[in-house]
Amino acid sequence: MTASFLANLQRAHAAPPAAAAHARFAGEHGLLALRGRLFTDAAPLMERGMRLHVLVDPMLVDPLADASGREQAVPLPLTSRHDDRMRHPYLLALGDIGRDEIIDKALDLAWAEATRHVDRETRGSTVCALLACAPEHTAEVARSLAELSRRRAASQHQPFLRLWDPRVAELLMPLLSATASRELTGGAEGWWTLDRRGDLVSHLAIDGAVRTDRDRAWQSPAVADILASAGAINGVLNALQDAGVAPSRFPSTSTLRALIARARSQWGLADDFDLIQFALHGVLVRADFDADPDVRAAMSEARARGESCLEALHSFDESHWEQGRHV
Repeated sequence: MTASFLANLQRAHAAPPAAAAHARFAGEHGLLALRGRLFTDAAPLMERGMRLHVLVDPMLVDPLADASGREQAVPLPLTSRHDDRMRHPYLLALGDIGRDEIIDKALDLAWAEATRHVDRETRGSTVCALLACAPEHTAEVARSLAELSRRRAASQHQPFLRLWDPRVAELLMPLLSATASRELTGGAEGWWTLDRRGDLVSHLAIDGAVRTDRDRAWQSPAVADILASAGAINGVLNALQDAGVAPSRFPSTSTLRALIARARSQWGLADDFDLIQFALHGVLVRADFDADPDVRAAMSEARARGESCLEALHSFDESHWEQGRHV
């Protein structure tokens, strides 16, 4: 199973799916439930003069390119992105829940992207969040999100981090204080994403959470590790999700962080795809699969020859892995 699983992962890595389709698979009942939860959370904010927006990242494809008001959307001022402002992530103002079809379209697509639905061709996370803020503060929220995205670990070279990606944010949120969480959402009063189960998750601003020293709020080793490992962690979870593993059975973030840390420190792996393969063996076989004397010897020999230690894993057939599998 491990070998075929990784073979499928390799094919998926080499040939990403085509642009997003827009047929609805969430179903009217599921969409109604999402809309109802959003209304319950957002109504008090709307009464205070807040307005709903959708945060879209059109780096690969813009799912709301034809939406009314798209040209007036507020782009995140990322100097590292393509000069074309229409390719920048943007905040699009929305109308009333239940009346604005763009809200339903955004919820539907966010659901398909979060659940990686087999009947939908999606590309990562394009509909990243729904948020509420005062109309006059929209540009400020966009600037805050852009500024925070320039934070990166010392070992990383990308010019910005997609902290607005819901798959990255859900790894960070449990580690952050109320103040830092408010930073992560650009200071918006309300912030909603869909988790991998397709459920709406609310991140409402907490009264009294005021801005403090941003660097101090983000300097914990755990946060730095997540920033450095989010791509590999989500790669493992994506592979498991695509194989039909229920999110309730996913390994914990701490388990994946430990596997990825060992892949780096003991075996010198650095590429995200290599880290994903290593961690998947740790999940599908057992966490210390590389402690097996035969496996460890083969991996060490491959590394001594100047090859990737992962090449050695191809020499072990399914029967060998079955002997040590505990999952």
